[in-house]
Amino acid sequence: MSTQALVFAHANGFTPGAYASLLNPLRTRFDVRAPALLPLRRQAMPSGDWAEIAADLASTVDAAPQPVVGVGHSLGAVALLMLAAQRPQRFSRLVLIEPVAMPAWACWLLRLAPAGVRERGPLARASRRREARWPGFDEAWAQARARRWFAGVADEVLHDVLSDGLQPAADGSLQLRFDPAWEARLYEQPVSLWPLLARPLPPMALLYGEHSRLFRAADAARWQRLRPQDTVQRFATAGHLLPLEQPQAVLASLRALLQAA
Repeated sequence: MSTQALVFAHANGFTPGAYASLLNPLRTRFDVRAPALLPLRRQAMPSGDWAEIAADLASTVDAAPQPVVGVGHSLGAVALLMLAAQRPQRFSRLVLIEPVAMPAWACWLLRLAPAGVRERGPLARASRRREARWPGFDEAWAQARARRWFAGVADEVLHDVLSDGLQPAADGSLQLRFDPAWEARLYEQPVSLWPLLARPLPPMALLYGEHSRLFRAADAARWQRLRPQDTVQRFATAGHLLPLEQPQAVLASLRALLQAA
């Protein structure tokens, strides 16, 4: 019997290699497939439509000989959920880590808003303002290590984030592989996960951080009301970067969830 495929979808602004501490130990049991999402492979600016990300993941999911385990973080979690809502038979289970939870009305209003209004959203604005090029790795490391965003990320994991997330520029400097302009475009057109939960879906588990600002305790309670059959786990002290802040705890949870499946 062939090894079951586990398809991992990364977060907006990150790359697959950032999750090495989480994914590499899973390779002993699963055929781990962690594709680079569309913005990492396309030279032209993507539309920002999350449906485009979900559709692109379909080729990886469909290439597996049997239903896959889908694991995603943030944007990647929502994109896998969107795909599973369209073709649930292709998934044996979903584990969604810190999916972005926005009200459907807010996503609708944001999509209707003029481009200038969407660009002023806090996440999109922060992405566009972020430095994207450094003279060398040491300078990139020093700046990343000083950011509050990465305060809970251990040195070895941050090294993975930067090692896979940087690439040489024409002038010999290092630049982000995930263009901040692409990242911002995706933040401008979010999808609400809530309507998707009413669709036929495979068995699911939800993992979220206690201090996350993108998936809160109230969102977890709402999820449990809508889908009481799902496993919902809260990770103390973690934020939205849960799989990078606590990769070993998330790994243990994944192993338990997938062993029980």
